[in-house]
Amino acid sequence: MKRGSFLKICVASGIKEVLLITVINNKCIEYYSDRSVEFEIELERSDKQQMLEMIKKTSI
Repeated sequence: MKRGSFLKICVASGIKEVLLITVINNKCIEYYSDRSVEFEIELERSDKQQMLEMIKKTSI
C-alpha cells in the first residue's frame, strides 16, 4: 500500500473517523502526520498555491 493511501481509501468509502493505536516508542505515525512548515513556506514562495492548499487539507 502506498504512503497515505489507507486514509484516502477510508475517506473515499465514507469513513469519517479513524482511530490509530500505536505503542509508546513507535513514532512513525506521529512523524508521518507532522506538518512541514518549511515545505509549506517554500511552496508559498514558489507560487504553488494549489499544492499548498492540498497539503493543508490533508495535514492532521
